[in-house]
Amino acid sequence: MLHRLFFAINIPDDIRTELVKYQEKWRRYPVRWTKPENLHFTALFLGNVDDEQLIILRQKARGMLNSFRPFALKLTEITLGPPQGLANMVWATAVADPEPAAADLSDALFQIARAAKIAPPNETRPLQLHLTLGRAKGPHLKGVPIAATLEAAFAVDCVDLMESTLREDGPRYRVVASYNLYENIRTRRCG
Repeated sequence: MLHRLFFAINIPDDIRTELVKYQEKWRRYPVRWTKPENLHFTALFLGNVDDEQLIILRQKARGMLNSFRPFALKLTEITLGPPQGLANMVWATAVADPEPAAADLSDALFQIARAAKIAPPNETRPLQLHLTLGRAKGPHLKGVPIAATLEAAFAVDCVDLMESTLREDGPRYRVVASYNLYENIRTRRCG
């Protein structure tokens, strides 16, 4: 059986509530807004994964991520994206603190994916820290005045392996597994 999977950083409810306020503010624009329960930062999209690969993913993630140090994620702005080409999405962007943490997490997730034979051996992509608030109903959002400065932050102490099921009314996500970062100092379980 194939599973459409990705690693995600899910957001706390207070951040979700704040982002939904912006979606409501901009309802009049030609955007299909992401459902509040689906808001997350994609850390690495894996695509279709078979059952055998899923077992390896879960084992490797458990081994690698529980030794990874937690970090802060600071939301910076709401903007149109991607920056290359015609912008067709509304993004909330973020930076990691300390800054190398995002790159280190990206490297670790690629190692996990390579162990399960999902990512090509030499593939690396920088982690673009963004959350998709919505997508254009047409080809692009050029000229749509959507922009805001954000000043919210939260601790990233958990990474989730998520499954996406595509439906007519939009994707449905479910958590397949949750991984605490640096588990030996954790007092709270993620999930």
